[in-house]
Amino acid sequence: MTLQTPPLPQPSDNGWGIVAAGSHPCQAHAWTARLTGFGPQDSFFFEAHAPATADAPGHASGRQTLHELEASGSALGKVAAPMSRAAQNALLSPSAGPDVSAERGTAHADSRLASGDVAIAYVVNPDGGAPLSPFGVHVEAATAEAVTKPGQPVTLASGARHAYVTSAGQKVATVPAEWPVNFSVRIPADTSQPVAALVVFNEQVTTDALGRPTLGKDGRYAFDTKATSGYVNAVRLTVYGERPAELTIGHAAVLRVSP
Repeated sequence: MTLQTPPLPQPSDNGWGIVAAGSHPCQAHAWTARLTGFGPQDSFFFEAHAPATADAPGHASGRQTLHELEASGSALGKVAAPMSRAAQNALLSPSAGPDVSAERGTAHADSRLASGDVAIAYVVNPDGGAPLSPFGVHVEAATAEAVTKPGQPVTLASGARHAYVTSAGQKVATVPAEWPVNFSVRIPADTSQPVAALVVFNEQVTTDALGRPTLGKDGRYAFDTKATSGYVNAVRLTVYGERPAELTIGHAAVLRVSP
């Protein structure tokens, strides 16, 4: 099993997340983890949204150092110090200072975790090594950030101090230190065999003002360098089968409706 480069799967139409109804010149959305296709409904963990919703406030973080993730009765792994933030008309980046921008049409989302070991589904290794799950991911100091400002294209970024892919108790691939955009690991690596799982790191997707991926002339997704909306996933693990399941870790997204 070796590292692979794109082609990548097409981004999902609901990859952005929630689009709040009403008159909002900008919106932001973030989560530490989201699972789709595995149970009767999507599962969100430490979700934040601006404008705030009943299930997603502007800031969501774990009160304990380590959190077990579970959905539809199955373990998904564990994350340490999870945090997600979303803001309208403000920049939350420490480098920019707290809430330094009140310019209408600015939105900022970010998601962070100290470490994470996740899989669909997570199987603990009794020897203490890599999980016995068929496909899993380990990340350390993972971040995702998205910003949109009036008159500028969306900016997307994610990274981690260290990340690797596991399978059946073994480490099978390590992500390069430079954290390439849309870097993928295919399992199995042999392209003559059907793909069983695909892990994409630093996945950056541009969208329209409704959160739908931007399309090229051929009607398929194409990154738009002029887009003002988009999202980034630190990690997206897709397990294929009769019904593909998808687990994203570290998600940040912004929409801008006004010029």
